[in-house]
Amino acid sequence: MRQGSIERPALQKDYQAPGLDFETPPEKSLPMPDGQEFQPDPAFSAGSVAAAEWPLCHVRLQLDGRFPWLILLPRRAGLVEVEDLTAAERAQLIEETVRAGRVVRALGDAWGRPVEKLNVAALGNVTRQLHLHVVGRHGDDGLWPDPVWGRGAATPLVDPARALEIVRAG
Repeated sequence: MRQGSIERPALQKDYQAPGLDFETPPEKSLPMPDGQEFQPDPAFSAGSVAAAEWPLCHVRLQLDGRFPWLILLPRRAGLVEVEDLTAAERAQLIEETVRAGRVVRALGDAWGRPVEKLNVAALGNVTRQLHLHVVGRHGDDGLWPDPVWGRGAATPLVDPARALEIVRAG
């Protein structure tokens, strides 16, 4: 285990939907400016699946049916803080965060639980690699108004293939 990380239970590791390969990214990773291939921290595979590649970010769908939830990972090596991005990359990250918010709202609508509030956070206390969570919340979710991180057991997505379609269309 890496220093600074904690062991977390596999949320959906054994969960598979027919015709959906959770381990294969939808597109080949794009090369980074320094020529290295982007690699998300392996900890992300425990509870999320590669869903899309946007201009700056690798986008992951959190496998938790309680909340529509995306994770944005800027495809640059060694990033820990937002300040590690260039000014142009920070502006792009904001645009992609807004885009992710629209997608999270579309997921909430598709699940019959419209999003009342978007939570956006870059914590990094468990996984240091720079990433932003974009989580859709509503007043009757089981954790409202408390934070979602590390709280309760994830539930399977009802239709993960449809969720991925929505993310990829966004």
